[in-house]
Amino acid sequence: MLVRPEIRSYLAENFIPILVDFDKDPGIVKEYGVRGIPVIWFLDRQGNRIRQVTGYIPEDRFLPVLQYIQTDAYNHQSFAAFTADK
Repeated sequence: MLVRPEIRSYLAENFIPILVDFDKDPGIVKEYGVRGIPVIWFLDRQGNRIRQVTGYIPEDRFLPVLQYIQTDAYNHQSFAAFTADK
C-alpha cells in the first residue's frame, strides 16, 4: 500500500488505478501473460498496454516511474536517461 501522500495524489490525479485479484480472475493472468507478481500495467486510453513493471518498486522510485509514463517520456528515452535528468 502506498504511504507517501505525494505519490497517492499523483497517482489519483493522473491515472486510473485498478486492482486485480489473480486468484479470483485467473483468466487475466493467462490473457496478459503474467509471470510474476506484483505487476503494474500501464494502458493507454484505448486500453492497449504501453508498459509493464513486474516486481516490487520502492516508494522512492515509484513517483519517477509514474512521471515517466504520464509525461510520455517512455516514447523517446529510457527510464535510466529520464531519471538521470532529474
